[in-house]
Amino acid sequence: MTGTDALAVDAHAHLLTAEALASRAPWAHPSAGPVTLEDQLRQMDAADIERALLIAPKVGRVGLPGSWRLDPAVVAAAVAAYPDRFSGILGVDPFDGMAGIRELEACVLEFGFVGAQVYPHWFGRGPGDASYYPFYAKCRQLGIPIQVHVGTPELRAPEQRLVTVSRPNSLDQVACDMPDLELVATHGAWPHSAELVALADKHHNVSVLLSREPLLGWDPAIRGFCRSWGKQKVLLGADFPHRSYANFLALVDLLVDDATAEVRTLLLGGNARRLYG
Repeated sequence: MTGTDALAVDAHAHLLTAEALASRAPWAHPSAGPVTLEDQLRQMDAADIERALLIAPKVGRVGLPGSWRLDPAVVAAAVAAYPDRFSGILGVDPFDGMAGIRELEACVLEFGFVGAQVYPHWFGRGPGDASYYPFYAKCRQLGIPIQVHVGTPELRAPEQRLVTVSRPNSLDQVACDMPDLELVATHGAWPHSAELVALADKHHNVSVLLSREPLLGWDPAIRGFCRSWGKQKVLLGADFPHRSYANFLALVDLLVDDATAEVRTLLLGGNARRLYG
């Protein structure tokens, strides 16, 4: 068991049903799959995860090598089937313009999605680019957070080499411009962890989402932030299916090996519930 008063929340997860798997680019196919909703729930139960926030990702512009996206209707169907266990998060493509804005509004108002998410490096535009601001404004209007991937991207598709456009401080201007927009910086910003901590410390509306441990381990700045002054600003994501749910609970021990019950409760679910309801 988690040792907390409430079960955990996975704040960053994906579907791997047959339909979801078929939408992925070849490089994004995990070694195992497909995984039915029921199998995913069983794995969540084994890890004491009460709820998972499922992303309908938009990974690059349509038609470019290595790009792919999942129809949000697939996530909406999973949420409708298990509304107490799943919630939806819509991926953002800044090139979608007003069509993307309308889609975001519909997903929230009609299908109950609870947030948005973007991979800036896949679009070659940093988070401060003007093309994102209509999406930020819509998130603010709808009262939902937006997850923004920061850090150095991995080389996923050699045919589409990604430039690092999204360091933590690239969110600084956004946080200043929109202090009532909840920004969630994912997945640890390696190798710019200290910069990430400084950003989250500066802005009341910037939280941090951590998932997979960097190859060199968690930076001391991240560890200190989690156990002390930043304990109310850190969320955890299993990043399923790229990582096993079996590793989810170990995230806290890897981050803060002497975590108090309060810190464990906040990191495993308390902070996610505050942001996402």
